[in-house]
Amino acid sequence: MTRVSPLSVLGAIGITLVGVAACSNPHDITGKSPAGTLSIRSERDTTADVDTLIVGDEEWLFAKGADTTAATTWTVGDTSIVRILDQVYARVHIKALRIGTTTITAQHDGETGTLQLVVRELRASDTIPRVEITTAVDSLIIGDSIPFGFNIVRRGGEYVFDLPFTMTFSDSSVVRLLPMGEYPRSFWIEGTGLGKTVLTVQCACSDNSMTITVHEPRPGAPDPRASRYEAIDLGTLGGAAAIPLAMNDSGEIVGYSRTADGEQHAFRWTNGAMQDLSFPGARGAAQVVTNSGAIAGTGSIDGLLHIIRWDNGQTTDLGLVSSADRLGGVVGITATDLVAWGEDGSAIWRDGVKQFISGFRARAVNSRHQVAGNIGALPYLWDNGSLIALEISAMPGQAVDINSDGAVLGNTSQWTQYWGTRPTITVWINGRISKTLGNIESVAINDAGDVIGGVGTGAFYSHDGSPWAVSSLGGGWVQARELNDRGLVVGESWTVAKTQHAFVWQVSDEVSGDPPIDLGTGPFTADRLGSSAVAINARGDIVGWVAPCTTPAGRCTQLDQSRARAVLWRLKNP
Repeated sequence: MTRVSPLSVLGAIGITLVGVAACSNPHDITGKSPAGTLSIRSERDTTADVDTLIVGDEEWLFAKGADTTAATTWTVGDTSIVRILDQVYARVHIKALRIGTTTITAQHDGETGTLQLVVRELRASDTIPRVEITTAVDSLIIGDSIPFGFNIVRRGGEYVFDLPFTMTFSDSSVVRLLPMGEYPRSFWIEGTGLGKTVLTVQCACSDNSMTITVHEPRPGAPDPRASRYEAIDLGTLGGAAAIPLAMNDSGEIVGYSRTADGEQHAFRWTNGAMQDLSFPGARGAAQVVTNSGAIAGTGSIDGLLHIIRWDNGQTTDLGLVSSADRLGGVVGITATDLVAWGEDGSAIWRDGVKQFISGFRARAVNSRHQVAGNIGALPYLWDNGSLIALEISAMPGQAVDINSDGAVLGNTSQWTQYWGTRPTITVWINGRISKTLGNIESVAINDAGDVIGGVGTGAFYSHDGSPWAVSSLGGGWVQARELNDRGLVVGESWTVAKTQHAFVWQVSDEVSGDPPIDLGTGPFTADRLGSSAVAINARGDIVGWVAPCTTPAGRCTQLDQSRARAVLWRLKNP
């Protein structure tokens, strides 16, 4: 990719950036659509109530609310004005033939929707490229940054790459503009002072502006829905920190904690007490726990990482995954298997007998003796002794999780027009691609087949193939971590005040327009604390941690794990 040159020109009014840009497609929108149960939208502009085309234009429409793979009947009122070229289930491809007004109708499962179509002549103004600002966020706090981008396009969606442009601020003391890494047409806007400024992007063809407000952080009131949970401090093993890593359906929690002398020991928490799972060595961590109470994790002995198992008070050192591991971890335990990875491959202990798989990086295991993982940049499934390459359309690919039915979740590569090659959520069944979902990183799949993914500006949830956006707590950043079989999703997100908080989300929240439940900082009330959620069990209890902020005043988006405290948010009435 082409790198962005540093900001080079200081204008008399503010900061001016001179460079080259790309873009998107404006169309005339007038009037309102006739009433209909289904909502018909243009894929070019999903917010338009009327679709305005120019004679000769082609585009795709879709019936919002219809099953994307179910039969939908499409008809046009006047086929001399607009003609249907093709239809694929809930999508239809149309072409504008002559000037006039007509409607298009979709019928699906007894429901009907219509959209008004306006066809007009080509105007001289249609041939002039236009500036379109793509940034939706128009406010930020001091010390924080928001991404900014814009496009320039000609009619029909043709991107323009060679037009010079300028960017100016009406008040350059309020914000400053910074290049965004390798993205040549995207920038960061950083708040430097209280107030408002107008950012204008101008090229020889046109200009566009947006007003940006910089304000002080506004801490919100505690989310009243968090009162459904009892927040419990799990304590430590005598030191400054404890981090939970897993929880079973009985509420047993495992992880690691610092002792009074600063050593890191594995712990098990149950019935209100934290137990030290110490053994000879250092850097202990309990990483998984089964519903029967079997625990596994790692410990460093003489500088090498051993796999450790705890059963009913008995500690078993299973040794190394490969010959000289300094890095590694436990993936999971079943009734017969323990699966762990090391630097040179992975190992499966079945009934105590070890089998080593060279080069294979295990990621998840189920009770059917199936292990999902990767060899290099390719996804694989280890199935009862056989290593199977999973289908991909292009490199790279990766497997990240597997459910009890053997459905593997991961990512394959897909080309996107704006972002180039992006990861695409992929589900494999019997080694073949079953479905692909959003262009986002995969995280987890449950036994119901629900999928979550996402880190950054949005997270993703899918049930029966229906996609849902997991909204943030108001600050624009969200990370999904885990989901249970009821479809409850946990993770962390930024609040409006740019503070990282643990959250829990379900589809009904999105349907009702509610944000995720903000779990706050549990039982801790000191200033400048943030939180993170790690796991959720079948009952709906959530475990995570709370820690002090390390970011500058004005936001709390990075936390100090060396001083973290483990917290259980336990449902009062599940």
